[in-house]
Amino acid sequence: MSQETVSISQTIKATPAQVWALIGNFHGIMDWFPGVTECRPEGNGVGAIRHLTMADGSVISDRLVVEQPGQSYSYEIAAGEIPMKNYLGTVSVEPNGDGSTLRYHGSFEVTDEQREPATGFIKQIYTGAFENARQLLET
Repeated sequence: MSQETVSISQTIKATPAQVWALIGNFHGIMDWFPGVTECRPEGNGVGAIRHLTMADGSVISDRLVVEQPGQSYSYEIAAGEIPMKNYLGTVSVEPNGDGSTLRYHGSFEVTDEQREPATGFIKQIYTGAFENARQLLET
């Protein structure tokens, strides 16, 4: 197993408050993240869990581990069939001139044979989700 990291950023022509209004609700992921067909929330605040049903029918459960309202949240994958271990993802927004930068940073352990597919998958889904958020906020 090796430790891997993935970072994605997207500049958005919207204020940090506008971006956070879209992406900041841990249980509101369906509002901006394509491929999530259902989100079943359990609890609120740090320790809350979101059970996500994906387009392929798989279910992944995320647990909120850090929350900085208006700025960022971090979560771990608590359950689900995924090719990685000890996953920790952070979604954040920060001012950038007249707009904002939306950022994702993830770290996880993965086997050598799963490294490229796993990192490629994470990059692909977050790039698509951030582009979707940009389109929602800029139109």
